[in-house]
This record gives sequence, structure tokens and C-alpha cells, in this order.
Amino acid sequence: YKKRAGTENLPGIVGFGKACELAGLNLDSHIKKVKEIRDYFLTEIQRNVADVDINGGMEHRLPGNLNIIFNYVEGEALILYMDIKGIYASTGSACSSASFSASHVLAAMGLSLEKAYSSVRFTIGDFTTKEDIDYAVEEITNIIEKLRTISPYSNDNKMKTAQKCNCQAQ
Repeated sequence: YKKRAGTENLPGIVGFGKACELAGLNLDSHIKKVKEIRDYFLTEIQRNVADVDINGGMEHRLPGNLNIIFNYVEGEALILYMDIKGIYASTGSACSSASFSASHVLAAMGLSLEKAYSSVRFTIGDFTTKEDIDYAVEEITNIIEKLRTISPYSNDNKMKTAQKCNCQAQ
């Protein structure tokens, strides 16, 4: 509205074209490298953290994308603790980063609210190394252990609460 055409950004257009050309040349090696790092991350998380699930299938996903359910943990709490350790992830998509509601994509996939709120999205990039992954897995393992000890969703904590009130855990 109230805008008019101007001179096109010719250097920007040419630069973008060259960037696309270069990305296309390295696309196969990029995909292979990022998938290897992502799969290594998943393997290490599954080896070190109990009660995790993957959102979506592994075959038809972006190579650098991994969305994990950390059962019995609130995703936003995990994000805050990871942030302190220099590990950056998200509980939703980039386009809904200002929202505190559960991911509409995970809801559409049929996840319960509890599982959706326990989900964290990780992105692996060109500069992510195995050393980065090892650090992240170690810190995430420690954070998950801490958060599960205080989680109201934990089966152990449900049993402790049931014993304190002399009732049965559901």
C-alpha cells in the first residue's frame, strides 16, 4: 500500500543466483553430512536419555530437523536450561516462536497436549560438529534428570504423591 516500484537490487539478485548455484553444487554432500550428524545426535540421545520419542518419521524429514518428545518434562523448562548452557532449540516452529500454545503441527499429528508440550525441535546445520553434539547430549541428559525429579508428569512422582496422600496413582 502506497508503495511504488523502484530500481531492482541487481547486485542482490545476482548474488542470490550465485548462492543458489553454489548450494546446488554441494547439495548432496550437505544433505549427507547433516543427516549423519542428526542421526548421531538421535542415537546418542536415545542411548543416554530414557523415555524419548521422535515426532514424525525419519525418512521424510528435512535432513537437519529433529523433533523429540522428552516424556515427563515440560519443553519450555528444558529450553531455558539448555539456553543457559549455550544449546539453542525450540518448542515450536520459527513462525510461532512468539506463542506459548502447543505446536499446531504436533496437534494435527494427534499428539496429546502433554506430549506436544514435552516436544523440542532441534536444527542441525553445516557448522554443527560431533563435539557440539556430544556436549549437547551430556548437558541435556543432566538437565532431563534434574527436571524429571521435579516433574508432576513423572510416573515416579505420581507414585510418591499417591503414597503421601494414601491414594492410588492413575
